[in-house]
Amino acid sequence: MKFDELRSRFELIDDEPSGQLCLTLVQAILALRCNIEYIASPAKTSTARREQARSLHPMLVLCHEKGRQLKDDHPNSHYLQLRVDILAKMISEMSVDELGSEAGETFILSPINPPFENPLSRERGSDKE
Repeated sequence: MKFDELRSRFELIDDEPSGQLCLTLVQAILALRCNIEYIASPAKTSTARREQARSLHPMLVLCHEKGRQLKDDHPNSHYLQLRVDILAKMISEMSVDELGSEAGETFILSPINPPFENPLSRERGSDKE
């Protein structure tokens, strides 16, 4: 799913408490997106894009970890879980080939692993075994 579609889905969630809990994380992800769009501009050289993209990777990882922490801290908030899942997909959109597609190359950040997990889904999976 494309980043803008994910952002629209996120904005459609009508739940103020989960929106407030995610506010800083959303701001960080949108700022990273702006940086990636800037880096992908045609005026940049391939090497400059590659180096700048690599410098963003730790920030994407921190956003990913913050999302995981929010989910762990608020396991009973369905809307928060939904928002963080959408944000995780937004991060993934930026971390696979977003930048490379602009320049006809694929060198952007490696995917961030492991993806967000719902601890309850792991428990259900182990019950089936």
